[in-house]
Amino acid sequence: MAHLVRAYFKLDGHHIQFNVVDAATLRAAQQYSK
Repeated sequence: MAHLVRAYFKLDGHHIQFNVVDAATLRAAQQYSK
């Protein structure tokens, strides 16, 4: 993962965000947004 982040910034990436949630939370959010 660290190599991926470093490569992203070497390729002029400016912002990265990691959201750590479980599948149930993501599914609930999808249902809520419909």
